[in-house]
Amino acid sequence: MNFACTDEQLLLRDTVRSLLERECPPAIVRAAWSNRDAAAIVWKLLDEIGVFDPSLTDLDLVLVFEESGRAALPGPFVERAVGADIVEAPSAMVDHSVWWTGEGANDRAALGAAAQLVGLGVRMIEMTVDYVKERTQFGAPVGSYQAVKHHLASAHVKIEYARPVVYRAAYAIAHDEPDRRRDVSFAKVYAGDAAGAAARAALQCHGDLGYSFEYDLHLWMKRAWVLQTAWGTAAFHRNRVADAVIG
Repeated sequence: MNFACTDEQLLLRDTVRSLLERECPPAIVRAAWSNRDAAAIVWKLLDEIGVFDPSLTDLDLVLVFEESGRAALPGPFVERAVGADIVEAPSAMVDHSVWWTGEGANDRAALGAAAQLVGLGVRMIEMTVDYVKERTQFGAPVGSYQAVKHHLASAHVKIEYARPVVYRAAYAIAHDEPDRRRDVSFAKVYAGDAAGAAARAALQCHGDLGYSFEYDLHLWMKRAWVLQTAWGTAAFHRNRVADAVIG
């Protein structure tokens, strides 16, 4: 079993990351709160590079989903990408509501949400590291204090542990393994907990600035909090894991 990404998958990931860093800055994420078309050009560009191509496997999409989370891409991206092989939409910004039956599509959406949670956690930690390097207190950068270092290190470890769990679930779905539902639920719980830890660490390290609406951190935190319950709460997915293990 080889979980290493292929060169083509890494190229896809890097292409998506570059596009989102260029075309989906925090200003676009913020604008989308009041204008759903604010990210229309981003969706169009993603469509042009083929991220909605039904031929992409779950092993490809999990990398794209993680990058969309890292950028806090506005809109129902997971639902659109997972539903690409169910409905062919004329435009990337139409209403992508799809009624799905059976657990297959729902599991793929839960996997997508888990991957986005990993990306969100990565970005919140990145933002916080940048902040504590610049913010000074008592004549020294906040990030130089051991308590802050340990706080961020613990959150970072949780995110790094969650990523391979999510990738393993993508492998299970792509290969139609019998325990794929268990693996998806495991990934959703693990990624949700990790993103929650990253959000708490980021908020505490930022102090009162983290609560400010004018600062960008809340855009990522709120997205993480929403995705923690999207496509099944933690309790639902823990119960599925328990049922699979205990019977």
